[in-house]
Amino acid sequence: MSKLLRANFARLIKSKSLWLCVAAMLLFNIVYSLSEYRNSTLYQYEYNTSSDTVFFLPYIVVGILVAIFCSLYIGKEYSDGTIRNKMVVGHSRNSIYFVNFATCAAAGLLMNLAYLIAACALGIPLLGPLETDIQTAILWLLAGLLLTIACAAIFSLLSMLNQNKALVAVISIVIAFTAIFLFAYLNGRMNEPEFMQGLSMTVNDAGQQVVQAGERVPNPHYLNDSQRKMYQFIMDFLPTTQAGQLASRNVPHAGLMLLYSGIIIVVTNAAGMFIFRRKDLK
Repeated sequence: MSKLLRANFARLIKSKSLWLCVAAMLLFNIVYSLSEYRNSTLYQYEYNTSSDTVFFLPYIVVGILVAIFCSLYIGKEYSDGTIRNKMVVGHSRNSIYFVNFATCAAAGLLMNLAYLIAACALGIPLLGPLETDIQTAILWLLAGLLLTIACAAIFSLLSMLNQNKALVAVISIVIAFTAIFLFAYLNGRMNEPEFMQGLSMTVNDAGQQVVQAGERVPNPHYLNDSQRKMYQFIMDFLPTTQAGQLASRNVPHAGLMLLYSGIIIVVTNAAGMFIFRRKDLK
């Protein structure tokens, strides 16, 4: 396995798709940091911001980039016949699968590292130091790194089990974007108020209809306790909804997120290896 790791990492360093993804993360940081700085300068009495807004944002993007990278990197292994060559020289299917996952996870962590270095070099000087206490910040960063590895596990599974690089890329990107929209929906439902302001229509002395605030009425979209627990579980469990919580800095269960990401990594890799051992490689 060590030889496979060395070969994969040597290829990883030369991968154009990796460095394009890293460049995308750096560009995202630069654009967002400058935008936040501009807004804080123009609207300094109305716009409250800090480097926290930049520091925990990359996880909302990294899932998409990991999806793209996994499909391209592993798809090239299929198209070039590299996987079959590895099997011919005696490497086991489990080793091939795990090393490809480890390579994709390392690529995702490198994207995160590039963003965090840029956030420290640009975001903090422009927007000031972190306001989040150091222990919480470290816990959130660990959760972000682990969810990145979980994304790599999921998209490595998709890529290893399908030899069509273009199809896997499309499916992976669609899944990544759908998960982001899922977070927006779940978060919106979680933030629904329990009561809504009722309105009443009256007619004034001039015969004109006037809308007035009435009594507060129960909100039919407000989640009950069981629904709220289910929605929160989904938000804590899925890597991309975890990323949304980190980006919004509303993370009630960071410890559970670490646990769930670990479960996804183990279960996804175990299932992937089991299926890959039985896969007919054309």
